[in-house]
Amino acid sequence: AHNEDGWLAPFADTLGLRYRVVAELRHNRSAYDLARMARYAGSFLAGRLLGRRALVDDPYALLSAGWLADRFGCRVVVVVRDPAAMVASWRRLGWTTDLDELLGQPDLVRDWLAPYRAELEAVAADPEDLPGRVGTLWRMLYLIAAEHERRHQNVRVVRYEDLAADPVPSFAELFGWLGLHFDRGAEQAVVRSTTGSARRRA
Repeated sequence: AHNEDGWLAPFADTLGLRYRVVAELRHNRSAYDLARMARYAGSFLAGRLLGRRALVDDPYALLSAGWLADRFGCRVVVVVRDPAAMVASWRRLGWTTDLDELLGQPDLVRDWLAPYRAELEAVAADPEDLPGRVGTLWRMLYLIAAEHERRHQNVRVVRYEDLAADPVPSFAELFGWLGLHFDRGAEQAVVRSTTGSARRRA
């Protein structure tokens, strides 16, 4: 909250489905940019007119989950995965993370990372140790997610494996917590998204 001034208006616009066309035009440089702008502006307008709620899907927002819940009344769902599955995915996708970038943010270290600083510095020094880096990051973020859930009633932590094991009742319960109606269309979407990829992998 102490450095929120530059973020309040943009987040309020996004969550209120208000698309700033004039501001976007200042930065557009190509026909692709203009087409994307038109698509997003139309989507925001339709959502606002139909009374829809914004869905922000951001894997980097975990450390701001409490702020989003308290400042905007967001219902925040944090999906966590098994650490071994995370390591396997990161290895397959060639992902990495700059732990020094996290440690270079004094406010972030003060508020959240201080208890894990020594561990993060140790694994940051060995970029080849992917299991060590991802495992340490996972444990730190999992503990922070649990603390967010403890402090904020609008933050909910769910396990990916639980959603995947029994998707329809799990998503129905999650929809209820979010204040959304789990109708037949939603159920069919859940079934499609949780069974099609399994068939493709087989």
